[in-house]
Amino acid sequence: RYKSFFYKEKLIEKRYKYKNPELVNSLVKEGKSIALVGAHQANWEWSISLPLVLNGNIYGAYTKLGNKYFEKAVRDSREKF
Repeated sequence: RYKSFFYKEKLIEKRYKYKNPELVNSLVKEGKSIALVGAHQANWEWSISLPLVLNGNIYGAYTKLGNKYFEKAVRDSREKF
């Protein structure tokens, strides 16, 4: 289920396809702020690879997990790119 947390960059590039990232990148280049909003369903963890295709700073909001071990694993995986 959380296999993508451990993917390397080349495997992500092979498996994930983002449509029209250049649209977001052009707005970033113009100095505009952007909010991408997605639901917590299906493969929501794909968002960890957004820094590979989008320019600029990317921030995410989440609720800290109660399990300290799993919290560290999830946080580390989300910050790797």
